[in-house]
Amino acid sequence: MGYLVLLFQTEPAQPRKGPCMTYLADFLKLQDAERCGQSAGLQVSILGTTDSPVSLDENESCVQLLISHLTQLTADSFGTPLNEDSGDGTKQHLSGASALAILHTDEEALGFASGLFPREGYMYLHGIALSPKVKGQRAAARLVGALRERSSLDTVAFTTQNPVMYCLAKSFSSSLWPNPLEGIPEQLRGQAARLMSEREGVFDPVTGVSKGLYRQCLYERIPSCADTAISSWFEHQLNIKDGQSNDGFLFVGKF
Repeated sequence: MGYLVLLFQTEPAQPRKGPCMTYLADFLKLQDAERCGQSAGLQVSILGTTDSPVSLDENESCVQLLISHLTQLTADSFGTPLNEDSGDGTKQHLSGASALAILHTDEEALGFASGLFPREGYMYLHGIALSPKVKGQRAAARLVGALRERSSLDTVAFTTQNPVMYCLAKSFSSSLWPNPLEGIPEQLRGQAARLMSEREGVFDPVTGVSKGLYRQCLYERIPSCADTAISSWFEHQLNIKDGQSNDGFLFVGKF
């Protein structure tokens, strides 16, 4: 399993030149990706199935370029410098996923979401990253929707430190736990505990909080959302100090 993050950056990364501008078409063709929707010039393509998970051949130059592009996007979004492990982190959220959905134009990848399913009956969101270029265009909902259709599941689970992601998930979920009014329902706590059984940290199946889930905070500063009550709830539950915490939530819900 992995983490779920909604990514932002203060300044958009500059477009790459040369062969990087054609890597995406080559990658999608190589992977026999399926186009599953286009709106306002933005397309979503998806690859992988439960029976045939995503497999990346790093000997292919287009695969190398895709990993490099998404790694740089992720690093810029976190506001952290690249290091020798950055590419490995990206690969972990792409290769082996049950499905990978990519949001893109004809020339550039602008976001991705990967899913693992079924996991305890859930579509587990393994990772999600978005360019600020697509802010306000329902990009995350489109990516998650593509994964949902591929999984044929009506339940979702993910981990995060980010209240913005929680508010976003509420927009495409009919129910989501925990929330400020209630913890994870008793009948779902066993599944929740099993989902977190291989993760680091100490998980509380009632509050959904895992103490020490991350070795280090995922963000230079954990962002706030427009709903101050939600941000305050995150700050209290995750013990966020000076924008930092090693704790995280597991959320489970229904579409």
